[in-house]
Amino acid sequence: MQQLGYNDSSMAFTVGCAAAQALNTAIEDEIFDPDGIDYNLTDNQDTEGNDASFFAACACANGPIWQIKSGKSDSSKRQEFWEWWLMQAVTAAWEAVKEQKEFVNL
Repeated sequence: MQQLGYNDSSMAFTVGCAAAQALNTAIEDEIFDPDGIDYNLTDNQDTEGNDASFFAACACANGPIWQIKSGKSDSSKRQEFWEWWLMQAVTAAWEAVKEQKEFVNL
């Protein structure tokens, strides 16, 4: 799967991965298995194991973090994405769930 993202359509591929992972999460949620974590690594070595937010950050920054040296990926755009994600998107998602629960309990 990774090799498909190395051509001229890599951004479309990255956006597609984000969408596919978001759909997968909506269907069966994400499983975080603490036994599967290698604390000696800083990143997941299996690209397919990353979540929708990872791929969305890559799309926003014009590439993954390992493309910074080549000049393809923009760290400031990636930081902007993560600040938005953590400060606004996650908060909005929690509020939406809270509102839905309140509506159902009426």
